[in-house]
Amino acid sequence: MKAFLSRRTVIAGSAFLLSSPGAATRAKASCQPLSPDWSGVVLFNDGGASIVRAQGNLYTGGPAITAETRFNILSLGKMITGVLVGQLVDAGYVRYSDPVSVHLPDLPSRIGDLRVGDLLTHTSGLGDYIEAENFGAIAAARSATDLLPLVLAAPHEAPGAPTYSNSGYAVAGALIERITGQTYKDRLSEHVFAPCEMRSASLHPRADDALAEPAYEALRSGRPSVGTLPGGPAGGAFMNAGDMARFAQTLLSGRLVSDATRDVITSIQAERQPLAADGIRRGWGFGFGVRGEGTERSIGHTGGLPGFSAACRIQPSLGRIVVALANQDRLGAAEVSSAVMANPDLC
Repeated sequence: MKAFLSRRTVIAGSAFLLSSPGAATRAKASCQPLSPDWSGVVLFNDGGASIVRAQGNLYTGGPAITAETRFNILSLGKMITGVLVGQLVDAGYVRYSDPVSVHLPDLPSRIGDLRVGDLLTHTSGLGDYIEAENFGAIAAARSATDLLPLVLAAPHEAPGAPTYSNSGYAVAGALIERITGQTYKDRLSEHVFAPCEMRSASLHPRADDALAEPAYEALRSGRPSVGTLPGGPAGGAFMNAGDMARFAQTLLSGRLVSDATRDVITSIQAERQPLAADGIRRGWGFGFGVRGEGTERSIGHTGGLPGFSAACRIQPSLGRIVVALANQDRLGAAEVSSAVMANPDLC
């Protein structure tokens, strides 16, 4: 794969992911030619110094993207929702085998009869409430529970085989709210953003975020659109690459959930079939995509929307983390992150 990044920032020392986002940085000159298709950042960390490389602009003719630039993390937020549910499992408030109706008794049986785990493994059959006709209602929602009418109105299918579902995560967010008495936003801030020191992170976009060009126009006009909707349980928070990596490292350290729960949520719970030609098992954990087993296991998530791309890949056996965030979809973050994970010299 071609080299793809220009501005290179080294954030020295393993303390980077546990210190403030304003930790001292040292810029280094570009050492590789660029692919003009990439606009975004990529971060590599293997337990030592983190390297963040940035290229492109917030928008055409706008300020340059830097290591501190925030992006829409898209479906990477599903990992965070998986952790929030895992914390409730650790506390004894919920089990993955519980029927959803135990915690949300007012929902119809097609949702209430599902297991909590089904909401997080894309096996709920609940489909996708994030459609253009719902953008106004999503923007106006003040809680995950406010999204339930949209979930109920969305097309659905029989549960069982993995079929990607944003709606399942909206129900998981409402379940978190019912159990804790907090909004998803407040629970997220107190139990993930704060302990991980994710100080750039929020559920709402800002004018200095790296967004696709049409999204900037919508943000300036106050019109709900793809990429500028408030984040929620299915994803869509805004943060810089360093904060996404802080989340990953804090997860590996055992400070977000117990080691036992971490191993459960990052192991295959719903396997993709048929098995790929390379013979490597792939599937969904509780909030995490999982590839491989044992020391070769990698976990994480990817996300994409028109004009946006995001990926976070973690190899627990090596303590290796790669985050790629982009405000374009010409060269996808999934491709970039895979290349850097396989060949860290690209970063």
